[in-house]
Amino acid sequence: MDEILLRLQQATRKSGKLKTLFSRLLEENHQLRQKIEQLEHNLQQLQQKHQKLCEQHDALKLAKSLEAPADRAIVMKKIDAYIKEIDACLKTFGD
Repeated sequence: MDEILLRLQQATRKSGKLKTLFSRLLEENHQLRQKIEQLEHNLQQLQQKHQKLCEQHDALKLAKSLEAPADRAIVMKKIDAYIKEIDACLKTFGD
């Protein structure tokens, strides 16, 4: 009988330890989920900032290319080609 009582007490202690551990793990899980949410938000903001910086870089690159006379001529030829393409499309719609 004493052995059964002893085992019951050990099982009760283990059960209490498991409940405590479970509570700690639930809290840690909650904190980690919050951290994930925060990091995802930060990532989204950084991606938006990266996109804006890429757009600014492309605009700056185009502006710089217009400064050099040789590059400017190439860009102007491309613009003229685009204008001709647009005119051809507009004529097609007009027919």
